[in-house]
Formats: sequence, structure tokens, C-alpha cells
Amino acid sequence: VSAVANAAAPVEVTGLEKRYADGKTSVAAVNGVSFSVQAGEFFTLLGPSGCGKTTTLRCLAGLERPSGGTITIAGRVVSSSDPPAFVAPNERDIGMVFQSYAIWPHMTVFQNSCGVRRCCCSTNRSRISMRGCASRCGSNCARCSAASVSRWSTSRTTKPKP
Repeated sequence: VSAVANAAAPVEVTGLEKRYADGKTSVAAVNGVSFSVQAGEFFTLLGPSGCGKTTTLRCLAGLERPSGGTITIAGRVVSSSDPPAFVAPNERDIGMVFQSYAIWPHMTVFQNSCGVRRCCCSTNRSRISMRGCASRCGSNCARCSAASVSRWSTSRTTKPKP
């Protein structure tokens, strides 16, 4: 996680909880997690398999709706249980690279690098160029090397004018 959302404000997670219900039982995937990431700081979640790292990041990105706690990004509450609040993933000013890169093999490098954001051609070409992949813009993703996929999938997370 990188606090690049806003140079003046950190990412704050307070008392984060995520529970999954299965009939009469409930499983706590995340239970009371709190941390903050200051502007310019890199933060790593470490732990054994199944401890809630990915669920925490999915909650931060808005891909999971937390059961409790508060998430603030750049001074804006994007998720809260009290008072209830939830900002959709595409309305949060963050970038995320998935473990499997979340690449659509039927799309070109250019189309994939836009991700969920709607961006203009020049902005997207700038992102791709920053990753050294401009010559592959029209390429089908299924024909790219793993290293290339890794480089340009991160282009979705960068701001056009950092």
C-alpha cells in the first residue's frame, strides 16, 4: 500500500472488521485491524496464509464492504460503520495491482491499462510509456511475457501527472 492518494493526507484504517456468514456461523476474516500510512511512506502487510491481508486490501480498495471500522483516504471517509458510509471503488483515488494482475486476455495492452478508470488516449499512452511498454500498445495481452504484463499492469495505478 502506498500513500499516494494525496501528498497531504495519510491512509487510515481504524478497527477494521470483515465477517463472513455461513448459515448459523460467522467467520472473522479481519478483526480489529488498525494502521495508518503517511504520505510518501510504503507499508507492508505480512502474515501467514488466511490471516486477512488480501481481505484488508480489498476493503481498502472498496471491493469488499467491511463489517465494521473506518477507512479514510486523503482525509475522506470512504468506509464507516458508524455513521454508515461507503464510497464505490471507482470513486476512491487509489490504485491497486492484483496478485494475478487482473488482465483481460482478449483486450490490448492499451485497453487493459485504462482499467476501471475512463481515461483519454494521451493520458493512457503516457502511463504506458512510463513503464517502457509504448511499443506494445496494440498487442494482445495473451501474447505478452510475464515481465511485460507486470510492468504495464502497474500503469493502471499511476497518476498521469504524479
